[in-house]
Amino acid sequence: MSAALRPIPAPADLSALESHAYTLFCHAAEETAREPRRVARLAGAVDPARLEASQRRPRDAGPALLATVPLAHQLWLSHLLWLEEVIHTIECRAAELTAAELAGLQAVARARTRFLREHRICPHCDAVNPRFSRGARCRRCHQEL
Repeated sequence: MSAALRPIPAPADLSALESHAYTLFCHAAEETAREPRRVARLAGAVDPARLEASQRRPRDAGPALLATVPLAHQLWLSHLLWLEEVIHTIECRAAELTAAELAGLQAVARARTRFLREHRICPHCDAVNPRFSRGARCRRCHQEL
């Protein structure tokens, strides 16, 4: 295989990593917005057990996310998000991280900044809402933002 046709490893493809991290953040926000609606539907159902059985889905990331984010990027992002959490709890210097990890953490931070710039958090229930949506009401609690 020639050098031009070789795939770029996930840790080295920072633009794709940033894009996939943003997709992951958006997917997580959508999932948290769906959960209260499901609970409200169950509360108002005549037969909640039947409704729950008909709407049961696996607790994985979902086929939409799996189709859009390649496995290599999913694995690298999971490592970076884990690293982001433990770096604050253990005594770790920047010299102990690899260049790929540092660059990946920066890409995740840029994706998070973009996500927060394009979304707003409800002051009543902490749900994430798109900033540029038509309605000025929260998707979860329906209070005015």
